[in-house]
Amino acid sequence: DANRLGEVGQGWRVALTTLMNERVTGGFITRRPDIGDLIDLVRLLSINGRPAIRDAGVRERLAGWFVRAQGVKWTQCRTLTALSKGLEPGPENSIGKLVQASLSQDIASYGLDLMDAAGVVADPELAPLTALFQEAFLSSPGSRIAGGSDEVLRTIIAERVLQMPGEPREDKQRPFSEIRTTR
Repeated sequence: DANRLGEVGQGWRVALTTLMNERVTGGFITRRPDIGDLIDLVRLLSINGRPAIRDAGVRERLAGWFVRAQGVKWTQCRTLTALSKGLEPGPENSIGKLVQASLSQDIASYGLDLMDAAGVVADPELAPLTALFQEAFLSSPGSRIAGGSDEVLRTIIAERVLQMPGEPREDKQRPFSEIRTTR
């Protein structure tokens, strides 16, 4: 049948392939504000009368987020190389989505904290940079759920990438039709 996505009995494989592709996309979307936007922001702000960029605590956080962003970037390069060779996305793509979504939320939250009361301005006409951080702060929790929650992605990474033993499940080797749904 021309409308089928896969062979009969291969529904789980089709579903997994779809999710893997969604996770690839989730890890590739560079959400703004990104580390560059945060650096631009701290160059504009002051802490205790000094440029925020000169504050040791600010610089330490920037460095940590920069490293995370670079890790996502190089993981994306590995994925692109695999895709260019005709390989399917694998469970390692959960790493990019997991890190990118939390990174975006952390950067948005920290940017708003640094702006103090000015961070409440959400109008892009009045304050484009502030509005960028405000919008990301409000939308980032959703991106941490889409394509698999952080907990689901950590389980995938642990079991399928790091080859750690899975949690014990009595239903693992049983057909769905034989699993009791009520107690």
